[in-house]
Order: sequence, then structure tokens, then C-alpha cells
Amino acid sequence: MDRSLPSETSQNMSYFTIKWHSFIILRTISPEEKSQYRKTERSLHKCIKLNHDINYNNICKKNELVPKYTKIKLYDKNLQNKKVTEQFRSELVDHEIKKQKKDLFLMQKELTVSLIYIYIKVAFYKRFYDN
Repeated sequence: MDRSLPSETSQNMSYFTIKWHSFIILRTISPEEKSQYRKTERSLHKCIKLNHDINYNNICKKNELVPKYTKIKLYDKNLQNKKVTEQFRSELVDHEIKKQKKDLFLMQKELTVSLIYIYIKVAFYKRFYDN
């Protein structure tokens, strides 16, 4: 018996429900509010991506791996595996983690304000259309 089917079905239903709600909301709001809604959606996707990037870098650091994006092209191939080069690449990862955490904090702050604005608008429309 395949037990993964109900969770996949519920995920599909959840996705469908979210899309349906956004479709209903987008049909009832003004173009300016629709633009704000789309910006918030993009910001949410950026937050999710930043969170995944931070997790990836932390896992690399925890397992003492150096991500490929820190690779440095050196004239002397023997220097590539030296301790100094490895330390520098590790510091680059540390710096990237700090930068991503700062960006994520600022993005979440901006996203919170946008979501509150949208929540107020949706509550207003819901109350208007329910009566």
C-alpha cells in the first residue's frame, strides 16, 4: 500500500486552494493592490530561496565542505589545496552566511508589512462580499 499518496493529494489540494483564493482575491482588488500582491509573492519566494541558501551554506560549513562558488582560479595549481586557500574559502562562506542572514531579516521585515496590508484588504473585501 502506497502511503505517500494522501500527502501528495493533500499537497495538491493545498496548492489548488491557495491558487483559487489568490485568483478570487486578484479578481476583486484594484490594479494597484494587485501589483502590491504580486510584489509580496515575489518577496516571499526570495525569502524562501535565501533561507535555503543559508541552510546550504551552514551544512557545508558543518561538514567542513567548501562550496563550488568559492573556488578561486590560481596560477599555481599546488596552491589550490593549501591550508591558506581553504581558510580563505571558508571565510568567504562565513561572510556569505552573514550577508544572507542580514538580507533575509530585511526581506522578512518588508514582507511582514506587505502581508499586514494585504490581510487588512482581504478582510475588508471578505466582509464586504459576505454581506
